[in-house]
Amino acid sequence: MPNLIVFDQCILIIINNVQSQNIQRWTAIIAFILYQSCIKNKNEQSFNICGYLFIGFCIPFSISIYPFFTHDYGFAGISCWIKEDIKHPVRSTIVRYINFYIPLILIILYNSSVYIFIICKLYGISQQQTKFIYKMISYPLILIICWIFTAFNKTYEEIQDQQQIWLLYLSKALSGLMGFFNYLGYGFTPQVRDQCARYCCKRNSKSVSVELELKNQQSLDTSQNTEEIKSRNSVNSQRDSVQGELSFIAELF
Repeated sequence: MPNLIVFDQCILIIINNVQSQNIQRWTAIIAFILYQSCIKNKNEQSFNICGYLFIGFCIPFSISIYPFFTHDYGFAGISCWIKEDIKHPVRSTIVRYINFYIPLILIILYNSSVYIFIICKLYGISQQQTKFIYKMISYPLILIICWIFTAFNKTYEEIQDQQQIWLLYLSKALSGLMGFFNYLGYGFTPQVRDQCARYCCKRNSKSVSVELELKNQQSLDTSQNTEEIKSRNSVNSQRDSVQGELSFIAELF
């Protein structure tokens, strides 16, 4: 039974690591595609889809599954991660850095350098590109904000062999919200906002349709009343003009 519990914990750790590293690498892939499109004006794919899938899925899965076969997953201080090898402590540190720290630092540096280079090249060319640049600033910030506290938390656990509850909750909350922040940064475009607005309007279509019918009926009644008033005024003006002409003729005779 304890072995089964440890096995389940290892599976959860692998899934968590694969998911987090997938998200990190796909942000780097997006940065690479933007660089190819904005700077080198290459609309065609520099890599085929298999290359992107290999970088985005296969490499994170290989890095995350390796400690499972070497029995490195376990209780690391307070939480479950790469456990400390008493006989070979340097090896445990190397596995931790390969599994988390080095990929995260490299991706943050790569994304930041790519977006800074794109911003310097495109800034001030046109108003549309300037708006696009302001949006691109959020891309590396999302990755940094979501994972910097996780890095602090893991480092603090290793050094102090204890845990700060507020730092743990903050790291878990921000890393778990990275998908939502990526949606806001990458996918929440004006077209998407328009579609969301249309969808929300459709859900309230009955009440909206009733209101529109009432407004249309009111406008129709108003227009009819206006036409009636205009027709009456025209008839009255014609009658007055005819009476005036008749009185003028009567005065002549």
